[in-house]
Amino acid sequence: SLPQWLHASPWRARRTPMWAPIPWGLTVPENTPVGALLLRLNASDPDEGPNGETQYSFGVHTSDSVRRLFTLDPHSGEVRVSGALDFEESPFYEIYVRAHDGGVPEMEGHCVLRVEVEDTNDNPPEVLLTSLLNPVPEDTPPETVPGPRVHLTVHSGADCPGWWISCPHHDPHTAPQHI
Repeated sequence: SLPQWLHASPWRARRTPMWAPIPWGLTVPENTPVGALLLRLNASDPDEGPNGETQYSFGVHTSDSVRRLFTLDPHSGEVRVSGALDFEESPFYEIYVRAHDGGVPEMEGHCVLRVEVEDTNDNPPEVLLTSLLNPVPEDTPPETVPGPRVHLTVHSGADCPGWWISCPHHDPHTAPQHI
């Protein structure tokens, strides 16, 4: 015989946290202070109760260097600078973020945030003086001294090519050269 009452409970599909539109890339100067807020991520889950409570964490692909340089608040989704950014060390970082709910099992969504580091003029120029050894007697007339006497190389950081500056011998008929 068939049961007279069939009891069915409504089943609700659990949903993964959904990301609000975010910029996938940010540009920050390398002298951004520690503690500076870069972005507040936002993922929401329309489920009720613990199934709808969203928390944030670094994804498994987030490198150790990113974990040292950035913090991610698990409740607010705030991404902050936690270390000194250096363009010469790395011109960009990728932060893999996981948003998950409190259900069992957890449902999760993922995003990647790319942080471009803008180079600032933080490297003083390095000046290398390479004088040519070209002894000249004291009584030699200026117009007879051949070629340049001094070579300077000026270099400022990994992204700036070296510059060569030549200082030709002094001609008494022209103004002295200044660098």
